[in-house]
Amino acid sequence: MPRVHYSQPGECLVRVAWRYLLQYKTVSDSAGNKDLVAKRQDPHMLFPGEKVVIPDQKPMSWVLETGKHHRIVVPVPKKELRLVIKDESDEPMASESYDLHLEGVRPEKQDRSGSTDGQGMLRERIPLACQSGVLKIAGWQIRLRLGYLHPLPADEKDPVSGVESRLRSLGYSAGQSARPSAKSGRVVAPDTKVALAIFQTDAELDVSGEPDDATLDKIKDSYGC
Repeated sequence: MPRVHYSQPGECLVRVAWRYLLQYKTVSDSAGNKDLVAKRQDPHMLFPGEKVVIPDQKPMSWVLETGKHHRIVVPVPKKELRLVIKDESDEPMASESYDLHLEGVRPEKQDRSGSTDGQGMLRERIPLACQSGVLKIAGWQIRLRLGYLHPLPADEKDPVSGVESRLRSLGYSAGQSARPSAKSGRVVAPDTKVALAIFQTDAELDVSGEPDDATLDKIKDSYGC
Protein backbone atom coordinates (compact mmCIF):
# COMPACT_ATOMS: atom_id res chain seq x y z
CA MET A 1 0.00 0.00 0.00
CA PRO A 2 1.41 3.47 -0.89
CA ARG A 3 2.63 5.58 2.00
CA VAL A 4 2.77 9.36 2.44
CA HIS A 5 5.91 11.38 3.10
CA TYR A 6 5.84 15.05 4.12
CA SER A 7 8.97 16.81 2.87
CA GLN A 8 11.44 18.17 5.41
CA PRO A 9 13.59 21.33 5.09
CA GLY A 10 16.39 20.69 2.62
CA GLU A 11 14.61 17.80 0.86
CA CYS A 12 13.77 17.62 -2.82
CA LEU A 13 11.80 15.04 -4.78
CA VAL A 14 15.00 13.25 -5.86
CA ARG A 15 16.23 13.00 -2.27
CA VAL A 16 12.84 11.85 -0.98
CA ALA A 17 12.82 9.05 -3.59
CA TRP A 18 16.31 7.93 -2.60
CA ARG A 19 15.31 7.93 1.08
CA TYR A 20 13.00 5.02 0.19
CA LEU A 21 15.60 3.46 -2.16
CA LEU A 22 13.51 4.36 -5.21
CA GLN A 23 14.40 5.98 -8.50
CA TYR A 24 13.12 9.53 -8.97
CA LYS A 25 10.98 8.51 -11.96
CA THR A 26 9.29 5.79 -9.90
CA VAL A 27 8.04 8.46 -7.50
CA SER A 28 7.40 11.26 -10.02
CA ASP A 29 5.42 8.96 -12.35
CA SER A 30 3.18 7.75 -9.53
CA ALA A 31 -0.46 8.76 -10.05
CA GLY A 32 -0.56 10.09 -6.49
CA ASN A 33 2.10 12.72 -7.34
CA LYS A 34 0.61 13.90 -10.64
CA ASP A 35 -0.58 17.26 -9.26
CA LEU A 36 2.62 17.88 -7.27
CA VAL A 37 4.88 17.23 -10.27
CA ALA A 38 2.73 19.41 -12.55
CA LYS A 39 2.84 22.25 -10.02
CA ARG A 40 6.50 22.09 -9.01
CA GLN A 41 8.07 20.91 -12.30
CA ASP A 42 11.61 21.25 -10.90
CA PRO A 43 12.37 17.99 -8.99
CA HIS A 44 15.08 19.75 -6.98
CA MET A 45 12.76 22.10 -5.09
CA LEU A 46 9.93 21.47 -2.62
CA PHE A 47 8.36 23.48 0.15
CA PRO A 48 8.71 21.87 3.60
CA GLY A 49 5.57 19.96 4.46
CA GLU A 50 4.55 19.07 0.92
CA LYS A 51 2.85 15.71 0.52
CA VAL A 52 4.75 13.12 -1.53
CA VAL A 53 3.15 9.74 -2.22
CA ILE A 54 5.62 6.85 -2.01
CA PRO A 55 4.34 4.05 -4.27
CA ASP A 56 4.57 0.36 -3.52
CA GLN A 57 7.72 -1.16 -4.93
CA LYS A 58 8.92 -4.73 -5.03
CA PRO A 59 12.14 -5.07 -3.03
CA MET A 60 15.31 -5.71 -5.00
CA SER A 61 16.46 -9.34 -4.90
CA TRP A 62 19.49 -11.32 -5.96
CA VAL A 63 20.23 -15.02 -6.30
CA LEU A 64 23.64 -15.65 -4.75
CA GLU A 65 25.78 -18.75 -4.45
CA THR A 66 26.53 -19.82 -0.90
CA GLY A 67 30.06 -20.34 0.35
CA LYS A 68 31.40 -17.28 -1.49
CA HIS A 69 31.82 -13.56 -0.83
CA HIS A 70 29.59 -11.25 -2.85
CA ARG A 71 29.61 -7.49 -3.25
CA ILE A 72 26.42 -5.61 -4.12
CA VAL A 73 26.89 -1.98 -5.23
CA VAL A 74 23.89 0.37 -5.28
CA PRO A 75 24.76 3.63 -7.08
CA VAL A 76 23.82 6.72 -5.05
CA PRO A 77 22.40 9.62 -7.08
CA LYS A 78 24.34 12.87 -7.17
CA LYS A 79 23.20 16.44 -7.57
CA GLU A 80 24.87 19.30 -9.39
CA LEU A 81 25.80 22.49 -7.59
CA ARG A 82 25.57 25.43 -10.00
CA LEU A 83 26.53 28.96 -8.96
CA VAL A 84 27.17 32.09 -11.00
CA ILE A 85 29.68 34.26 -9.17
CA LYS A 86 29.52 38.01 -9.85
CA ASP A 87 31.54 40.94 -8.54
CA GLU A 88 30.32 44.20 -6.98
CA SER A 89 29.62 45.59 -10.47
CA ASP A 90 27.34 42.63 -11.26
CA GLU A 91 29.87 41.28 -13.76
CA PRO A 92 30.53 37.52 -13.95
CA MET A 93 33.82 36.46 -12.39
CA ALA A 94 35.15 34.40 -15.29
CA SER A 95 38.04 31.91 -14.88
CA GLU A 96 38.25 32.61 -11.14
CA SER A 97 39.87 29.93 -8.98
CA TYR A 98 37.90 28.59 -6.03
CA ASP A 99 38.08 26.07 -3.18
CA LEU A 100 34.95 24.28 -2.02
CA HIS A 101 34.65 22.39 1.27
CA LEU A 102 31.60 20.11 1.61
CA GLU A 103 30.26 19.25 5.06
CA GLY A 104 28.67 16.02 6.23
CA VAL A 105 30.28 13.79 3.60
CA ARG A 106 33.16 11.30 3.61
CA PRO A 107 36.60 12.93 4.07
CA GLU A 108 37.78 12.02 0.58
CA LYS A 109 34.71 13.79 -0.88
CA GLN A 110 34.95 16.99 1.18
CA ASP A 111 37.43 19.22 -0.65
CA ARG A 112 37.16 20.40 -4.26
CA SER A 113 38.93 23.08 -6.26
CA GLY A 114 38.55 24.47 -9.73
CA SER A 115 37.78 27.60 -11.74
CA THR A 116 34.60 29.25 -12.92
CA ASP A 117 33.85 29.17 -16.65
CA GLY A 118 33.69 32.13 -19.04
CA GLN A 119 30.28 33.17 -17.65
CA GLY A 120 31.34 32.95 -14.01
CA MET A 121 29.60 29.58 -13.55
CA LEU A 122 30.80 27.07 -10.96
CA ARG A 123 29.67 23.47 -11.48
CA GLU A 124 30.33 20.59 -9.10
CA ARG A 125 28.74 17.13 -8.85
CA ILE A 126 28.22 16.53 -5.15
CA PRO A 127 26.67 13.80 -2.95
CA LEU A 128 22.89 13.92 -2.76
CA ALA A 129 22.91 14.02 1.05
CA CYS A 130 25.25 17.04 1.29
CA GLN A 131 23.40 20.05 2.70
CA SER A 132 26.10 22.60 3.54
CA GLY A 133 29.55 23.77 2.61
CA VAL A 134 31.97 26.70 2.43
CA LEU A 135 33.11 28.34 -0.81
CA LYS A 136 36.32 30.39 -0.92
CA ILE A 137 36.75 32.59 -3.98
CA ALA A 138 38.46 35.93 -4.71
CA GLY A 139 39.16 36.52 -1.02
CA TRP A 140 35.56 35.83 -0.03
CA GLN A 141 34.35 33.02 2.20
CA ILE A 142 30.72 32.13 1.49
CA ARG A 143 28.69 29.65 3.56
CA LEU A 144 26.32 27.59 1.45
CA ARG A 145 23.08 25.83 2.42
CA LEU A 146 22.45 23.27 -0.29
CA GLY A 147 18.96 22.11 -1.18
CA TYR A 148 17.09 24.74 0.86
CA LEU A 149 15.98 26.98 -2.02
CA HIS A 150 12.19 27.04 -2.15
CA PRO A 151 10.17 27.03 -5.37
CA LEU A 152 8.67 30.18 -6.78
CA PRO A 153 4.93 30.43 -6.08
CA ALA A 154 2.72 28.51 -8.46
CA ASP A 155 -0.55 29.82 -7.00
CA GLU A 156 -1.96 31.90 -4.17
CA LYS A 157 -1.59 29.02 -1.68
CA ASP A 158 2.21 29.01 -1.98
CA PRO A 159 4.39 31.14 0.33
CA VAL A 160 6.74 33.72 -1.19
CA SER A 161 9.83 32.49 0.67
CA GLY A 162 11.37 31.39 -2.64
CA VAL A 163 10.82 34.89 -4.06
CA GLU A 164 12.36 36.50 -0.99
CA SER A 165 15.50 34.32 -0.93
CA ARG A 166 16.13 35.02 -4.63
CA LEU A 167 15.63 38.76 -4.16
CA ARG A 168 18.12 38.77 -1.28
CA SER A 169 20.66 36.90 -3.41
CA LEU A 170 20.14 39.50 -6.14
CA GLY A 171 20.88 42.33 -3.69
CA TYR A 172 17.36 43.41 -2.68
CA SER A 173 16.40 43.63 1.01
CA ALA A 174 13.32 41.42 1.07
CA GLY A 175 11.49 40.69 4.30
CA GLN A 176 10.06 37.44 5.60
CA SER A 177 6.40 36.79 4.83
CA ALA A 178 4.22 34.40 6.79
CA ARG A 179 2.86 31.24 5.20
CA PRO A 180 -0.54 31.74 3.53
CA SER A 181 -3.53 30.78 5.64
CA ALA A 182 -6.94 29.52 4.63
CA LYS A 183 -8.49 32.66 6.14
CA SER A 184 -6.26 35.42 4.77
CA GLY A 185 -4.54 33.79 1.81
CA ARG A 186 -1.13 35.09 0.80
CA VAL A 187 0.12 38.16 2.67
CA VAL A 188 3.38 39.72 1.47
CA ALA A 189 5.59 41.39 4.11
CA PRO A 190 5.99 45.19 3.75
CA ASP A 191 9.78 44.94 3.25
CA THR A 192 9.22 42.37 0.52
CA LYS A 193 6.71 44.65 -1.22
CA VAL A 194 9.37 47.41 -1.26
CA ALA A 195 12.02 45.01 -2.58
CA LEU A 196 9.63 43.81 -5.29
CA ALA A 197 8.82 47.39 -6.30
CA ILE A 198 12.52 48.28 -6.58
CA PHE A 199 13.21 45.10 -8.57
CA GLN A 200 10.27 45.87 -10.88
CA THR A 201 11.62 49.40 -11.41
CA ASP A 202 15.11 48.10 -12.22
CA ALA A 203 13.64 45.47 -14.59
CA GLU A 204 11.36 48.05 -16.28
CA LEU A 205 8.21 46.17 -15.27
CA ASP A 206 4.89 47.53 -14.06
CA VAL A 207 5.49 48.54 -10.45
CA SER A 208 2.97 46.86 -8.13
CA GLY A 209 5.04 45.50 -5.24
CA GLU A 210 3.32 42.17 -5.83
CA PRO A 211 4.76 38.84 -7.11
CA ASP A 212 2.79 38.85 -10.37
CA ASP A 213 3.58 36.42 -13.19
CA ALA A 214 5.77 38.85 -15.17
CA THR A 215 7.81 39.62 -12.04
CA LEU A 216 8.23 35.95 -11.13
CA ASP A 217 9.42 35.18 -14.67
CA LYS A 218 11.97 38.00 -14.49
CA ILE A 219 13.19 36.93 -11.05
CA LYS A 220 13.61 33.38 -12.30
CA ASP A 221 15.50 34.62 -15.37
CA SER A 222 17.76 36.89 -13.30
CA TYR A 223 18.48 34.28 -10.63
CA GLY A 224 18.78 31.33 -12.99
CA CYS A 225 16.09 29.02 -11.62
